[in-house]
Amino acid sequence: MVFTGIAIVLLTCLWDLSSSSENKIVAIYYRIPAAIAIALILIPIYIKSLHPYFVDISLLLSFISFCCLAMNYMLLPERTPYLPAILFYFMSSFLVLAPIVSSWKLVAGLFIPLLPIFLFLLFFNKVQQYAFSISMHIIPTHAFLLLTALQVKRNAKQNYALFCNSYHLATIDSLTKLLNRGAWEQQAKAALERSNREHVSFAIVTGDIDFFKQINDQFGHPVGDAVIKSVAQCFKQQLRSYDLVGRLGGEEYIVAFPNIEKDTLIQLCERMRASVEGLAISTSTGKRINVSISLGIAFIDKESANLSTLMKSSDEALYLAKKNGRNRVECYQPPRSSIFDQA
Repeated sequence: MVFTGIAIVLLTCLWDLSSSSENKIVAIYYRIPAAIAIALILIPIYIKSLHPYFVDISLLLSFISFCCLAMNYMLLPERTPYLPAILFYFMSSFLVLAPIVSSWKLVAGLFIPLLPIFLFLLFFNKVQQYAFSISMHIIPTHAFLLLTALQVKRNAKQNYALFCNSYHLATIDSLTKLLNRGAWEQQAKAALERSNREHVSFAIVTGDIDFFKQINDQFGHPVGDAVIKSVAQCFKQQLRSYDLVGRLGGEEYIVAFPNIEKDTLIQLCERMRASVEGLAISTSTGKRINVSISLGIAFIDKESANLSTLMKSSDEALYLAKKNGRNRVECYQPPRSSIFDQA
């Protein structure tokens, strides 16, 4: 791309040299900074601290390049008639930026370039020559481009809102506002791969509300839904910002914990268990419902290096917690090889 740009600059400079104007050398001096300004637009791509200002820097450098190029054309009489076309091409590029820049920048970007063009024409005594073109073609065309750019921006906002809504419906559980199973598995798989690359620990915790069927049968599904939502809130309050929590379905939850020590995770799970146990959920009759949860922990190791195996191990630890009396936290223990297996 760099060599292509250099070739274009050299060819345009040769084109300028073929002009019969006595100002052709000066015109080339304006062609070169125009090319340099365009090249500098690439700088924010490679400097991280400039990323937030990429669009603004690009707009500024494009405007500088346009002014230099306009001056280049003004110095070569046979090129001056191309000015309206150059101006139109420059303005049309704003349609691409319309969705990502503010409305005032669109207005400024579309109409500020008219000012240097007018000043150049005034300096070279060509205002009268281009007065009709400016009033009858350039200004109406720019007004049309502005309306088009604003409409493109409005459509982009609507499309983005629709996308966000669709993404929300596709990834978020409507009852608990946690990740649904599909979205959780996708994000947890990516987090597990990152942990493997960085050689850090990774764990999964599966939780299940104890005796939930009895709550539904005794108090009804609306109360059961309230319990599910309250437990989800308990989970979110105890977790770190980068932990991934989702609802597997029904009364079952799952959490992915990247980069966490075993003792720290056990303590955190105990806090979650105690938080659920301390929930104050009452029915319409004023009766308090006792809620508890069982949790199973599984850490990644050589035998459970993929997500599905790790989920299965966590589920086995959860089953052990249920078997040992519920309302408790259990860690998965891989089966030990017997002396006969070793033989």
